[in-house]
This record gives sequence, C-alpha cells and structure tokens, in this order.
Amino acid sequence: MPKNKSIDLKLEKPIDRFSEERPKRGRPRLSRYPEVWGRAGNYKYSLSQAWPKLGAPLLRSQIVEEVIEAFENHAQPYAQEFVPRLASDIFELIKETGFPQRAKAQINHIAESLAGRPTVSLRTSRDICGKMRAEESAKSPYKILRKEFYVVCECGYKGPAEFDACRKCGAQISYLPDILFGSKSF
Repeated sequence: MPKNKSIDLKLEKPIDRFSEERPKRGRPRLSRYPEVWGRAGNYKYSLSQAWPKLGAPLLRSQIVEEVIEAFENHAQPYAQEFVPRLASDIFELIKETGFPQRAKAQINHIAESLAGRPTVSLRTSRDICGKMRAEESAKSPYKILRKEFYVVCECGYKGPAEFDACRKCGAQISYLPDILFGSKSF
C-alpha cells in the first residue's frame, strides 16, 4: 500500500516570514549616534569655556607638540580630555583648508569632529552630528497641555472628562490601578 504523501510534506517557506530574525542590511554601525552627539555637546561646552585663552595659541601651532603645549598651558582643566590622545586629530583639523574663521564655528567644528574618535573618522563624526541635529530640529516644539478621558461615572454621566474628573459630579479619575499594575511610574 503506498504511503500518504501529505504527511511527509515539509514547508520550505514558513507561513510567517517576518517574525524570524533577519540580518540587517548594510554595514553595521561602529558607534552609537546618541553617544557621539552627547560627547560633541560635552566637547562644545569644554572648548567654549577654554576658547578665549586657548584659541589664539592653538590656531598658531605648527606641529602636534605645540597643540599639546597650548592645551597644557591655556586649558589645563580640559587638557587630559583632549591631549595627547586627540592632539594629532586637532592639528589635522585646524590645518584643513575649510576650517571655519569665527570662534563659535571653530569650536563646533572641532567638537563635532572629535566626538566620534577613535572609532569613526572626523568627517563621519560631523555627519553623525548633522543627522542628530536634524532629528532634534524635526521634533515638535510643542507639548501636551491637557489630556482628556471619556468617562462613564456612577452618577450616570457618560462623556469626556474635565480636568481628570466627571463633569457632572466632580468624581476624580483614580490612577491607583495604573500605579499598582505598573503602567505608570510616579
């Protein structure tokens, strides 16, 4: 007697193809974008504090050792964060042909370029900061002023709540179930 072929059939393609983990396309990121963006903010703050004394000697430097010397002499509190680890990158930045002329732009350029080092290049670090800046500016500047609930009250009122209470009798909405079951944290 022949075997029943329907029992031995195996599905080559699964029915739910989207739930399985697929490898991501493209090259994996070398660094996390929010980390680079946060480090750039820290560097901007540090450099803006030290720039009145540091700016002129740093921009006059002709070799990497002079960059280290400028930080150690004119920006001592921040020297250990930048030199000697980033001294060659700083020297490379200030000698670029497209280096900005204004002080604030110079600070931003150096900070955003160094934020991704040593995992990403100077240019890529600036690109990451540009993407994060675009995301920040795309967020809505507005915030929620009032939230409304549709309530069914024991007094018989059915409709929207006013200031988290029944419009008819003033009974307050209890947040205790939300707190107990963990959907809100206070």
